[in-house]
Amino acid sequence: MAKRIVTRIGDIFCVEIDGEYKCYFQFLERDVNLLNSDVIRAFKTRYPIDYEPVLSEIVRDDVLFYTHTFIRVGLEYNAWYKIGRLKPKEPYNLTNVKFGTYCETRLKRDNGIFEFISVSPLENWTTWYVNRKYECDVDLKSEDIEILELGGVMPYSQILYRIKYGYFLSWSKGYDIIKRRPIAGVNSYTKHEIDGNVCYFHYIGEDIHREIIITPQGVIKLTQDVPERNGYTFHARKFWEINWAFKDHISEDDFLTAWNKYT
Repeated sequence: MAKRIVTRIGDIFCVEIDGEYKCYFQFLERDVNLLNSDVIRAFKTRYPIDYEPVLSEIVRDDVLFYTHTFIRVGLEYNAWYKIGRLKPKEPYNLTNVKFGTYCETRLKRDNGIFEFISVSPLENWTTWYVNRKYECDVDLKSEDIEILELGGVMPYSQILYRIKYGYFLSWSKGYDIIKRRPIAGVNSYTKHEIDGNVCYFHYIGEDIHREIIITPQGVIKLTQDVPERNGYTFHARKFWEINWAFKDHISEDDFLTAWNKYT
């Protein structure tokens, strides 16, 4: 018989990334607003792979992000493992993080007839604090954006990705407002079509590092040292300024294959 998996508020879990370092997250609450899923906070520090965890030290760390997931599923697939528990003396104060989802339609009543009308998805948000009442038809204010996390139950693979890179790989129109910001120093690789040209990008943190532009006339390779060539200039936009689609993300090998192909 399979061992029954029990998780409790306050449990702390370890994620080992590529056998190179460890990160940690803590189970804070179950949110009845979102499928009774588990609310977690992931911490920023990357510890050596041989680090012996000190729970009190781990929870004093800065928070990288908050999100919803099903911890049990990650345990079943060995995505993480429990290292201990720090039982809270009282419920966690989660008023510093708000979750939100957007809609592209709104229900309107006209002369007793209900119909769905199209609206701007970025002006039609539903927001909530954990286990608190929804606020509907919200036009987000700047102070909301600072603490807002896109609502959704994230699979364990996305949790691992965000711990490693600082952002979720999945796409949402909501990221036009809630920017996806990479961890400083992390390498990200993308491929995107711009003005009919196929462009490859290598970012380090939020800044562009290398670029390949494949045009009908030939291939242009640009770097920070060579920011302009044949009328093309180095891509200056920050990583978070572009709402990258899922298909835009490529591997380091994909980028290097293209980079080394052209001299």
